[in-house]
Amino acid sequence: MPTPRDLTNRQNEIWHRMQEIVDTAEAENRDLTAEEEANWQAANADMDTVLRAIERGSRMTELDGADYDSVL
Repeated sequence: MPTPRDLTNRQNEIWHRMQEIVDTAEAENRDLTAEEEANWQAANADMDTVLRAIERGSRMTELDGADYDSVL
């Protein structure tokens, strides 16, 4: 399982890839090509996966710190 740092690094890598795709098209004053759009969409799907993993890890950390014996 990736560490929180691994996930954050992956999130940053994906963000930079997405931004680079958009920046290239904007610098050339045009819309994304079909290939760029497909690459951006793939990166966006990767981002969603990483964000879900970050959220899951965060939630597990919260739950791990709870004292469930005192609730019962």
